[in-house]
Amino acid sequence: MRSSSTLARLAIAAVALALMLVPASRVDASGEPPLRVLFLGNSLTFVHGGLDQLTMRMAQEMGETRPLDFTRVAVGGFALEDHWLHGPSRDAIATGGPWDWVVLQEQSGRTITAPQNFAIHAALLDAEIRAAGARTMFFLTWARGDDLAAQTTITAAICAAADALGAAVVPAGLAWAHAPSVNPNLNLDDCDAVHPSDQGAFLNGLVFFRTLFERDPSGMPWNLSPLVQVTAWQATALETVATSAPDRCPFVAEVF
Repeated sequence: MRSSSTLARLAIAAVALALMLVPASRVDASGEPPLRVLFLGNSLTFVHGGLDQLTMRMAQEMGETRPLDFTRVAVGGFALEDHWLHGPSRDAIATGGPWDWVVLQEQSGRTITAPQNFAIHAALLDAEIRAAGARTMFFLTWARGDDLAAQTTITAAICAAADALGAAVVPAGLAWAHAPSVNPNLNLDDCDAVHPSDQGAFLNGLVFFRTLFERDPSGMPWNLSPLVQVTAWQATALETVATSAPDRCPFVAEVF
């Protein structure tokens, strides 16, 4: 199993800090209107080349005819409060589109230690997203490898916010929690127990592809180098996880 080092992840963070705003190529050879998505997050969004790049690559490999047109504002360690205070993030919402979706990724620890702060800034950003004519989509992240029980708290906070705001959810964390029941030999965590391994990133990409394009990711090609490197058996197992895990939040009353 291949896993990049934490130092490599930090090197990517330095690039994100230097660039801040990463626009996609707006090539549209299909004639279909592109799916326009803005990603706001931190290193969980930009590792392995970025969830945006990975989702776009998966869509291409699956023959998706609708192009993904995205911009990413992702800064290492950022929480939603930081994005609210960060000019480029709010400028991207207001003037970078028009967007179909704006994906919000909270710093996972904030949903545990400061759920009210998360809820406040999620609502503030959602109001600006709606004013720009777009919809909010929360990236439901996973619990740290050394505190798996925290998944219930993370899920509760994000699902409650989505329910209150009428937002959508990319339930990656639910897929991570489901993975051991499918194949206990999968290793989704990087060595720092925070960031995803190549397997974890591949699973995240599958869940994003399923959510954004509303398509079954079964049959996804496994060779997506250089973004992620997984084996054929790992890809098959991860596809099983992605297709059998919950595709939306449980009822809010059930996650508390």
